Amino acid sequence: MQESSEQLINVEVPLYPNYENTGKLVVFYNTNVAGEEPLAELAKDAENLQVAAKSVGFDVDTYQNLKRHEIFEKLEGYTKMDHSKCTCFAVVITTHGGEEDILWASDKDENNAFYYLNDMLNNFRSKNCPNLKEKPKLFFINACRGGAEDRVAPHTGTRGTVATGATEEDKCKILTVPVEADFLVAHASCPGYYATSEAEVGSIFIKKLCDVLKNDEFSDLFDILTNVNELTARESCNEGDIQMPSFTTQLTASLQLRQPSKSPTKPESNYQMNNAERGHCYIFSKEASADENNIEDTGKHLGFYVEKCMLSQMQEIASKYIEAKHENHDCFMCVIKTYSFEHDQLTNESGEKFLLKHFVYRFHGNECPSLHGKPKIFIVQAPYRKSKLGNGRKEAKITIPETADTLIVYSTSPEPNSQGNGTLFVETLCKHLQDYAGAGIDLMSILSMITSKMSKLVGLHVPSVTSQLRKKVFLH
Repeated sequence: MQESSEQLINVEVPLYPNYENTGKLVVFYNTNVAGEEPLAELAKDAENLQVAAKSVGFDVDTYQNLKRHEIFEKLEGYTKMDHSKCTCFAVVITTHGGEEDILWASDKDENNAFYYLNDMLNNFRSKNCPNLKEKPKLFFINACRGGAEDRVAPHTGTRGTVATGATEEDKCKILTVPVEADFLVAHASCPGYYATSEAEVGSIFIKKLCDVLKNDEFSDLFDILTNVNELTARESCNEGDIQMPSFTTQLTASLQLRQPSKSPTKPESNYQMNNAERGHCYIFSKEASADENNIEDTGKHLGFYVEKCMLSQMQEIASKYIEAKHENHDCFMCVIKTYSFEHDQLTNESGEKFLLKHFVYRFHGNECPSLHGKPKIFIVQAPYRKSKLGNGRKEAKITIPETADTLIVYSTSPEPNSQGNGTLFVETLCKHLQDYAGAGIDLMSILSMITSKMSKLVGLHVPSVTSQLRKKVFLH
């Protein structure tokens, strides 16, 4: 399936403009949260970030053990700053956290002071922070997202909690990346799972992030975070606590944090696509349309064996698929086209609802061993709102986390009443895959190009991509 280098055309991937200053990187870290286990090791996170972030030109500000109102007062100050001569803006939060992306301030016991990441993100939307319009806004969250482990093992990290004072309205304020483009949120773990730390080095996720930032081989932010995914997953397995970072992006271009390395990409940095058969691509939809035909042609163009099915067949086909052997396939792709998607629930043609996360889980490493370590790509084309992707479960020991190697692409952003032009999304997706996959452009770069294209179309909500990939995906 590999194209020769002579067959690949030179395609320029869009870049965010680079300015003299990389920008501010603001670190909020809590070594003491009232009523929780002390996290003295998080001071090490702040030390590591000071060095690593400065190596790529960030101006670093750090704040320790702030109360909730103090955090938002500081953030308001940054929204009023002049960012016009900066490349981007970044925030790092390292603290106790819990399900539904609750984060704890230092005054937890005193004021039940939890807050939601979305409250923080909204401060930096264009209407609230016009100086950062069309600039990358990056958020790195090192906090537990629940109390689940991937397997039984001695635990050295912090345990997630659920906010006891949360109202029903609060409880549905789960992580939602704003509808606008140019946001990226990176989490230390997947929804529902622990994040771990060690006394000597600090948080595993922050340590690996700092290691990669200081490595001159990595310049592109997607490459940096994909490598962080790989290093965190591998080390956490060796140490006994499986941890799989996850990032969600609506960036519209490549963000280069330093001059790109001239050395070629190492083969081990890419998923291997050397089998005679690319793999299966299933298209699930309520009815046939031009979209399905377009996706079918694109899948075949990329070397997939394509099957078109009804939504009501999803569970049946999943059962048959995971029982089969896929050692001779490179990856798996699934396109889901539906017209109702709320709180992670899909609706089939009979009106029955089921959770997307339960379907995706069936293709994780423990459930489908012959896909273990291979990329699993899910594309969801539907308006949706307030969705979340997973809930941790204890499983048997494996060499990498069961949640690894998964990429989920949503046609619209997770905002209330988010509506997108589905057909246009499918047309744009198919055209870009056909035009650029064969040109040697990796999948994440292609998806940022699609987001850029959609963001320029008036009245449309940009796609949202959630990645637990550990390597680059090339579909040529």
